[in-house]
Amino acid sequence: MRTGKIGLRSFLFQRHVPDVPTPRCSCGLGHETAYHVVVECPDTAETRGTLRRQVAPAALYSRRDFAAALSDPDLAATIVRWVLRQNRIPQFTLATCIGGDIGEQRHRRERAAWQSLKANSARHIRVEVAAPPPPIFI
Repeated sequence: MRTGKIGLRSFLFQRHVPDVPTPRCSCGLGHETAYHVVVECPDTAETRGTLRRQVAPAALYSRRDFAAALSDPDLAATIVRWVLRQNRIPQFTLATCIGGDIGEQRHRRERAAWQSLKANSARHIRVEVAAPPPPIFI
């Protein structure tokens, strides 16, 4: 999503996909990019409030906010799931139906386990420094 190489119309149009005659969003106000869908598109305005509450206290009002949110793995995962629920990327419709809340719960469990592992590893790391070799006298 950060790179813009995602199955939205703007990218698909650049790749000359036959069934995509225009990069414009269905709202008609801009190119259908991840930023447009998440931050600007009036077609997603109704559910955008839910997304903003989910990523709070992070903001999603500008390109800077959007880039900052995508640089955080947890916020990025939340945004990706929200975009998938908007049914803008038809290739992932089945995955969204299958994954749904199960995918979100799994992500939270894996993230918590990873953070716990990192915390425990940091406490148990012991640094051993080898003694310098003895000097050689000639």
